[in-house]
Amino acid sequence: MLKVIYSLPRKFKGEDEFRFAKMNINNRQVNFPTSAVKEIILGSSITKSNKNEIIKIVKAKFTTASITQAKYDETLDYVVFNEI
Repeated sequence: MLKVIYSLPRKFKGEDEFRFAKMNINNRQVNFPTSAVKEIILGSSITKSNKNEIIKIVKAKFTTASITQAKYDETLDYVVFNEI
């Protein structure tokens, strides 16, 4: 289970990414300095409501962070990042 949570799919193997999760804890909020966030990359399959919620939070709390969205092209086997 942990391998699935913390591993990227092979199609994204070239990305540098940090994933964190809190499981089996009542308060699932993670606090860290806002300066620690430089870039937010949204997945290609994110729902519109989740995307809008994350953008709202990032713009309010992480004003210097850039937001991009990944789009995977299966026919050409590459990832494109579009800035939001």
